[in-house]
Amino acid sequence: MSEETPSDILIKATLSWWRALYPAATGYRGDAGARAELRRAGTIMEVVMLPAFHDLLHSAKRKGVAVGRLGDARIRRLALAVAVICERRDGDAGPKSFARVLGSAAEGERPALSPLRFQSLMAALSRGGDGDEELSALRRALAVVKDVDFNVAGLVRDLIDFTEARRIRWTFDYYGTTREPAESAGDDAHSETEETV
Repeated sequence: MSEETPSDILIKATLSWWRALYPAATGYRGDAGARAELRRAGTIMEVVMLPAFHDLLHSAKRKGVAVGRLGDARIRRLALAVAVICERRDGDAGPKSFARVLGSAAEGERPALSPLRFQSLMAALSRGGDGDEELSALRRALAVVKDVDFNVAGLVRDLIDFTEARRIRWTFDYYGTTREPAESAGDDAHSETEETV
């Protein structure tokens, strides 16, 4: 069994905190005020200044995350993920990725999010500014698929650590292209050589 990474712990803490914002069948009332504040926040800094965001940081610290060592960029990415998932009540165990749901369409029909809007979303995510443009683009995309189940845990992971590999995977997921995972970096280099010969 592999050991959890700090990112894994942060993601689990975030999902646990997110679920606690909503009422539960057990009679727990949730936190409607925090949900409303998070949905109203128009910028990443507004999210960071909210008590609910700091509740998440305290919870993550209790679970073993070295919150004091999180850099500014990581805090902004976490705030982005939090603001986006608070637009959605459930769906954390769905089998499809967020990008796959955005591109899903029946044969001959248009995808939920048009290719042009998807390209705009990816451009916003790629620029890596202060996060405000990303927040707006992600909220618009989420509104399009608000009733479709997708893997919220995967979205949180992607937004917190939006690497080049994840950017590429989002594009493949959106277009429904199947891609075999690379076994190793050496295999990637070898297969690229074979393809160009």
